[in-house]
Amino acid sequence: MTFEQAMERYGSDKPDMRYTGLVSYDVTAAVKGRGFKLFDESKEVRCMVVEEGKSISNSKLKAPKGAVAAEAVAAGAGGLLFTRVCGGGEALEQGPAPAREALEADDGAGLKALLSALGSPADGSLLLFFCGPPAQNSKCVDRVRRYLASSELGLLDGDAASEAAVLWVTDFPLVEYDEELGRSVALHHPFTCPNMDDWATKSSANLEAVRSQAYDLVLNGVEVGGGSIRIHREEMQREMLAALGFTDAEMEEQFGFLLESLRDYGAPPHGGLAMGVDRLVAIMGGCDSIRSVIAFPKTAQASDIFVGAPGPADPKQLTELKLISKHE
Repeated sequence: MTFEQAMERYGSDKPDMRYTGLVSYDVTAAVKGRGFKLFDESKEVRCMVVEEGKSISNSKLKAPKGAVAAEAVAAGAGGLLFTRVCGGGEALEQGPAPAREALEADDGAGLKALLSALGSPADGSLLLFFCGPPAQNSKCVDRVRRYLASSELGLLDGDAASEAAVLWVTDFPLVEYDEELGRSVALHHPFTCPNMDDWATKSSANLEAVRSQAYDLVLNGVEVGGGSIRIHREEMQREMLAALGFTDAEMEEQFGFLLESLRDYGAPPHGGLAMGVDRLVAIMGGCDSIRSVIAFPKTAQASDIFVGAPGPADPKQLTELKLISKHE
């Protein structure tokens, strides 16, 4: 599954696939411009289909006290808009009347477009709408999806909890925009090889649309491994660093050893995968935290009770390292 598919459908780059339902769809084109203010003014509108939604009462879907709505609010939403499919899968009921009326106007043009975008959900399906920036919508979809599966629908009860759902997530973005720095930064690291087709047509305006040759291994909604194909040519590495805002002088100062090695000695195409063994063992052991399985667990204060670390350093060692201790 690609990163883009995972984020749009499940709101997470490490979705739990032990339950394959609770999928969200981008329905912006279907509902925008229909006369409902929230839809019309939202940058993106996403809709999650809950086929088993009959068991979830309206009171749980209304903010601020509804349990499901509270999950969306905790993820950054202002509330949770919902409605239900009825009339043999051709009409809507419940939820805010203005939204339904806007979709049913013009002989139901908006309604038909919405239901088509959702793959014609079955009669009785619950529809949950997330309206806002894409990043916020993803957070809401992910949080609500996990809550519904575990707390409302029982999708992880019994044998389902012990199943192993393995997933490769690929085609991560090469960069992301850092608001604080005011520029693009590498999503993984600046040595990740880009998708060659995307790189050939890149520009400073569309750099964030370039995919990378990075991949993650996901087990039951937990990232247990990750890696990438690396850049192995000097000229591409320089292009990558330049795209991230490095000057020639900064490249030489910080990465001169690497650039020289690639130029003078070369490297074959190569990649890697780092496994999170502690996370994998925790899942296999049914543990809620990796602290139950790692060899030397740390407390919340980063101290190691087993070996008594951190502890005072020998003054002779500090002198050898040219360090000064301010500890009294």
